[in-house]
Amino acid sequence: MTQGSPQDGTPSPQQDEPAEIHSQLDVSATTGVIIAGRESDSKGIVNVGISVENQHEQAETFDPVVKVGESQIAIEVDRGGAEGPDENSSPPVEIPSTEKPVSFSGRRVMPANQVYDLTINGKQVGVVDLQLQDTPYHLGTPGRTKPRMPAVGIGTGRIAEPTLVTEFSYGQPDQIPDIDQLQHGRIRAITEDKIYLMFRWMRTGGGLIDSLAALDRWTGEKAWHLPSTPPSEIAIVDDVEYILTSESREKMYVIARSVDGTNQWRTELSVPAQNVDGTNLVPAGDYLYVSTADGVAEITRQSGEIRRTVPGVFGMVGDNALFTFGGESPLSKFPLDGSTTTPEWQQTPGNGTHKRGAVADGTVYVSSYNSGEEIEDDQIELHAYNEGDGSNQWSKVVSKASDTVVGAIPPGLGQLFVRQGYVMVPSNQGLAIIETNSGQEMGGSLGERNGRALSPLHPLRIYGVGKEEFYVTNIARGAAVPESEISLPEPLSRDNGFASMLYGQGIMYVVTSSGVYGYSAALPET
Repeated sequence: MTQGSPQDGTPSPQQDEPAEIHSQLDVSATTGVIIAGRESDSKGIVNVGISVENQHEQAETFDPVVKVGESQIAIEVDRGGAEGPDENSSPPVEIPSTEKPVSFSGRRVMPANQVYDLTINGKQVGVVDLQLQDTPYHLGTPGRTKPRMPAVGIGTGRIAEPTLVTEFSYGQPDQIPDIDQLQHGRIRAITEDKIYLMFRWMRTGGGLIDSLAALDRWTGEKAWHLPSTPPSEIAIVDDVEYILTSESREKMYVIARSVDGTNQWRTELSVPAQNVDGTNLVPAGDYLYVSTADGVAEITRQSGEIRRTVPGVFGMVGDNALFTFGGESPLSKFPLDGSTTTPEWQQTPGNGTHKRGAVADGTVYVSSYNSGEEIEDDQIELHAYNEGDGSNQWSKVVSKASDTVVGAIPPGLGQLFVRQGYVMVPSNQGLAIIETNSGQEMGGSLGERNGRALSPLHPLRIYGVGKEEFYVTNIARGAAVPESEISLPEPLSRDNGFASMLYGQGIMYVVTSSGVYGYSAALPET
């Protein structure tokens, strides 16, 4: 018997101890979940798949009672064997002796924020988890521990269409009177009540200034909105807001306070001289890893004390080690126990490491910027190293200078996502999907949709914002295959070039220069 795991409507079985459902038939089950997040009364769309095989000579009757919790699910034959029952017929059915299993499927909408047992004929065969989860910091952003994403989704078009469930504006911080326009907005975290955002504004007299905001995630009502000199960042861990903010180009602070606004500690740090647009605050375990002028500071989350500072610009954390990189410094590995500031090994790819890195499944990924004699020759490479000994596994050019009518645009690289044997690399060349083992690029990588928001929620699906559409792409078939597209609201389609997106509490939030938009699954008609 297999135990289903909550996925985006597609069965994704996990092996469990067999449970005898029928004395003469082999029965297995999978489940799939899509969340329909709402301001009140969120739901989960539960899809159940059952496979039945008869290895005996005579036909056997199969008449299951399938329940999620105490609620029964009506099932129908989805696919029969060569001599099996007709599709769409309902149990009881005769299962003939055949090599081809008979498949059944059913669906039920259930209240969210609960965990249910999945049973067939009174035997537990799995667990259906419909709990709504926070996204306490920007999972999947370069540098976050083993880039992880929630494994549920908001619909694919085949099973449940993504639909707009909330939208609101965010406004400017009152403390900055001379703002000209927004350069970009980024979603940093989502909790039960709030959405946390980071903005970068262009000032009327020139220069940039950041602001950090906590808003009600349904109405946009402001909890707080504070100005900050770059770099800036937010993470929420164990109901504590960790805020990286700068008051000048010389001093910055990490501030810890409870979500109700009570300050816990404040630690002063030196502002890094360059590369401030990387990942500057990485929570991992009991520590925060923060970019400073002196290196990456390891700060105790409970007290704010600095345990050590190691060479490098940005930090990222694997299973057993801290890695630093950036600013043309080497990729360096340090033990997590805080015992030394001397690296176990170092690697210097190309002209030195750049702004993007990730650690997943025993591999460290880091970018390097290689400059040519002319801007047209500039390129960015992605390198994969063994986490244990630092040996190079592969290197691949993932971004080059782009030609325009007015000249060449330098290569750029967005977030790195590592998922199910692929590393996903958005750049000005499009979204490249690269096999982690070989470094080979998957066919069908997405060219036009680069530079805009994306999130690989489901293990093998990518949710994204294109030029004028919200789209879902499936990469489960060895290629990037478009699965669903829906038109965006006019304000979002008009200026989504600044889009950022993040999933939490059953909602995919997208922020642009015109506001915040929340998508979730449409409920099926009853």
